[in-house]
Amino acid sequence: MKKVSVGEDRNTRGAIKIAFNPMFTYYPEQNSISSSLLSSIVSGFTTRDSGDMRKIQTVKDFFKENEITPRKIVLLEQIHSINVSVPDTLHLGDVEILEESDGVITKEKGVAISVHTADCVPILFYDPVEYIIGASHQGWRGSVKN
Repeated sequence: MKKVSVGEDRNTRGAIKIAFNPMFTYYPEQNSISSSLLSSIVSGFTTRDSGDMRKIQTVKDFFKENEITPRKIVLLEQIHSINVSVPDTLHLGDVEILEESDGVITKEKGVAISVHTADCVPILFYDPVEYIIGASHQGWRGSVKN
């Protein structure tokens, strides 16, 4: 078993790398944690300190503050189901809310996908061959349905 190491990383302006060789970087100014494993994909976790990320304007503000400019933002209306959606890339507008869905997959570049969890588990997917990403809100209610 490896120890978790925490240390300053001078290359990320005071961010702290929390690591299993390092796996995550914590950015205290943004209250976010980002995966260090996939440098080509912007990924991250936030806390309640960042605001209610179920609200569209909060998500937009968070991206703007962190200089992240997705072509489209995809949010889920999570209902503890086994439903997984694929966002409509032809949908007009910069935000799409996928109704009655607890997972999302896409191969479109520039799409920000999001799941919210409390006592459930966020599961992130990445296929390096087909360049497909996904996120799932995995709770016990959805698990027992499958």
